[in-house]
Amino acid sequence: PDQQVVIDAISGAGAVALAGVLGADPNPTVLDPIIGDSDGFTVFAPDDNAVVGLTGDVADVLAYHISTEPVDPSGDFPQVVETTYSSPGLDGDPQVVIVESDGGDLTVNGVSVSQAGDGEDGAWIHIIDEVLQIPEEPSAVAGANDDLSEFASSLSSADLVSDVDGATNITIFAPNNAAFADFDLGDADLADILSYHIVEGVLYSTDISANVYDTLEGSSIAITDADGGFQVNGADIITANVITANGVIHIIDAVLEPNKEIVDSRTQLLHGNRANFPPVRPIFVVWALLVLWF
Repeated sequence: PDQQVVIDAISGAGAVALAGVLGADPNPTVLDPIIGDSDGFTVFAPDDNAVVGLTGDVADVLAYHISTEPVDPSGDFPQVVETTYSSPGLDGDPQVVIVESDGGDLTVNGVSVSQAGDGEDGAWIHIIDEVLQIPEEPSAVAGANDDLSEFASSLSSADLVSDVDGATNITIFAPNNAAFADFDLGDADLADILSYHIVEGVLYSTDISANVYDTLEGSSIAITDADGGFQVNGADIITANVITANGVIHIIDAVLEPNKEIVDSRTQLLHGNRANFPPVRPIFVVWALLVLWF
């Protein structure tokens, strides 16, 4: 489709005000990535009441509402959907939105889809009741989250705000406030403890697998399967996919300590493989001892 066809489709779906914003631009380049896209595309279109909340760099904000990926409401969820907004914190890679379904009711980054599109001619135009905000740096995201205020405060106390916010492509397993309330720092170094919760590379919930991952502290954490979800060194992931400017935060229910839980977690991770090894027979042990003796 050309630009006007897309604008007309957005208007026809009910987002008249958004179509007006796009139509007022003689060359709305924000639509370029989906022009001629034969595989379909998605626009998360704020309704007419929400469009008044468009602020800041409107082109960037609008790009965060557009994806070259078709999002069919009948698909499997959650979905991590790349948008046409390129995030500096991701080294210019596309920033994502998280689309979830609760009994068929869709949300995008927690914002409700009030009217799902029908995918006519490959155009999935979903009407949402708020403007999606481009994700902020981890310290700001944590500070605005009711479960992560202690984590945000700890980043500041450890003088790690600029390091964490300035990093690119990271995953943070952030303990919630209750976890910090139960944790005794003792003689441990707070900066080391917090760095142990950060992994290089962006692992959305759809990317996580049972494995051992190196942390910025230098040692490893082990992620294991647990009742359809995952645990990190035995701690449960209680809220996944809190998007940040430079990656993602998964909220966990315990503070992780370097070199404490990793041994037990690795044992759990490898336990299934041990069953594949045959038992050691006594005759082989005797033979080995005789060889060593002579």
